[in-house]
Amino acid sequence: MLRGMQPALRYGFLLLALGSLALAQNFSVAGCAQGSVEPVCLRPEVVLRWGLNQVNGSPAEGRLSFGVKLGVHTAFPEFALELQPALWVDSTLQADLLEAAATAEFGPLWLSLGKRTDYSGPWSQTLMGYNGDWGLFARYRLLEGWRAEVAYLPRSGLAGGRGFLGIQTGWVRAGGFLEVGEAGAALIPRIGVAWGDGDLYWQLDQGFWSDLQGPLPLGQALAYSLRCPQEGNALCWGRLLPEENNPAVQNLLQTLDTSRWGLLLWWNPDWNLWGSLDPVTGDTLPFLDWLAQPKKLLLRLSAGLQSSGLGFDLSLAPVGAYRVYLELHLP
Repeated sequence: MLRGMQPALRYGFLLLALGSLALAQNFSVAGCAQGSVEPVCLRPEVVLRWGLNQVNGSPAEGRLSFGVKLGVHTAFPEFALELQPALWVDSTLQADLLEAAATAEFGPLWLSLGKRTDYSGPWSQTLMGYNGDWGLFARYRLLEGWRAEVAYLPRSGLAGGRGFLGIQTGWVRAGGFLEVGEAGAALIPRIGVAWGDGDLYWQLDQGFWSDLQGPLPLGQALAYSLRCPQEGNALCWGRLLPEENNPAVQNLLQTLDTSRWGLLLWWNPDWNLWGSLDPVTGDTLPFLDWLAQPKKLLLRLSAGLQSSGLGFDLSLAPVGAYRVYLELHLP
């Protein structure tokens, strides 16, 4: 039933967001800091990306991608609404609600109806971020530091969709999906750990993935290279630049120290290890050959400074491809 209501829910969330904007006495644009008193907060974002792509040995070609997203967040005594409509061009014109969820809390019980990215992963990635799943989500505080979570995610083409039951404590997440389809039911376990700057997950049908981030101390590295020996005639390129205690140099070093690095790895092996056969000999594949033939293997490296970033994507399966890109986020 919920699956058939998805178009109605999509338009309903849009109307609810527009109504909140119309009725709000005050709102903030790009000012949704924690503790903000504005009932409606808007977070517009524009993404520009130029990349050099190469697929399956074909000649590399440049591509310009761009998109716009508007995050709408409301916080009223009864409920909260999060909405993220997006429009982008990445080979083709696409538009969607990446997230659209109404949330309410009743003591230890937390409920949310709509589209969320709680169970998204690299397979849900778009130019504008993760594209969530429609469903009904619930969390319940069991004990201090322990929380149970339940969700129902309808999927097109499935008779009953997916149900999720899991537990959270500290960094640890453990649970599983019960997928009900025309062919029957299947259990899909999902376990992982998540912390402030990264996560690591395994899910039976998607394999392993990890998204890590951290500070990139470019300013400290530059400051170290500027230091020259007090005595001696050794050549030191730092002598050609303003001294480290120069205010302009200090501002530059502080700006460079705001840069960050990112690493995304997604590896989905073929779990049928002993049943995988060599296509030439027909024999069972050796272990290392089995490792080298996953269903999906993706590596992404990135470095960002304020609103700009440089990235490199490498796909080894199911197709061989790479992409080098420069990205700009506004504001």
